[in-house]
Amino acid sequence: MNQGPLTLGRWLRDRARTTPGRVAIDEDDRLTTYGELDRRSEQLAAAFAASGLERGDRVATLTGTSGEHVIAFFACAKNGLALVPLSWRLTAPELAFQLDDAEPSVFLVEDEYASLADEALAAAAVRPRRLSFGEADGDGDALDVRVDDDDTL
Repeated sequence: MNQGPLTLGRWLRDRARTTPGRVAIDEDDRLTTYGELDRRSEQLAAAFAASGLERGDRVATLTGTSGEHVIAFFACAKNGLALVPLSWRLTAPELAFQLDDAEPSVFLVEDEYASLADEALAAAAVRPRRLSFGEADGDGDALDVRVDDDDTL
């Protein structure tokens, strides 16, 4: 049975189906299983779709080295979106330059970096929709987005 291209989004769905209880992320004594990673990335992917993002759009992120970043990575993979990870170690003007250069449709920010993100957006010419992870919880319904092996991620 052909299930389409073996994209990273499909890889996670397949892995969650075969070993949903297996640990995918061990972060500061908080364990995330493949089933949970798939569900949470599906919720974020649904929120991206509900906000009007379309295949090929860019999603900039400002996160630490965290499980949230992995969730955002797989949500982008499931929607055919281009992930633009930005470093929290940069200054607001440096982030503004990168935002202007990348021209993302959405700027997804971990709460810890909210003030830095606000400063960067104030200095940037672009005006992406700013989301925090709490705001970006979708309903997790299955997405009907065709993603190919050669789509940008």
